Amino acid sequence: MVASIVSVHDELHRRLEERVWRLLEAMATRDTPQALRHFHLFATVLDAHMAIENERVIPAWRPLVPAEGPGRVDHLEGDHVILVREVTEIRGFLPEPGDLRTTLHRLPVVYRLLSVLEHHTAREVPVYRALETALSTAARADLAALLSGLVDRLEDR
Repeated sequence: MVASIVSVHDELHRRLEERVWRLLEAMATRDTPQALRHFHLFATVLDAHMAIENERVIPAWRPLVPAEGPGRVDHLEGDHVILVREVTEIRGFLPEPGDLRTTLHRLPVVYRLLSVLEHHTAREVPVYRALETALSTAARADLAALLSGLVDRLEDR
C-alpha cells in the first residue's frame, strides 16, 4: 500500500515546525551550538522539501489549481521566496552569539519564520489532498518516499 502523501506531508511540516521551536529554545538559553544544529537541520530539510515541491508538486498541481482561492501557485511560490528570505536572515546572524539583548532582538525573526511556515503549511493542505487522488499510484509512491526521507532526516537522534 502506498503511503498517504497528505500524512507524510503533514508529519514533515510538524517536524519542521518542531525544529524551529527547538531553535527558539536554544536561542533563548543562548546555547549557540544547539541553535546552529537545529537551524542547520531545519534549513537543509526545508531547502530539499521546497526543491521537491518546485520540481514535482507544483508542476503536478498546475493543471488542477483553482483560478482563485486556496492553493494558487503564485501563493505557494511566493511563500517559498519568503521562507528563503527568512532563513537567509537567520543564517546571517545565528553563528554570531550575542549578549542577551541582541538575542532578544533576534527572536522575532525566528518567530516570523515560524509564522510563515505555519501559514504555508495551511496553504498546502488542499494541494496535497488533491494530488492524493490525482497522481498515479507510482507518482504518489515516489513522492511519498521522497517526503518520508525528509521526515526521517528530522528524526531526533
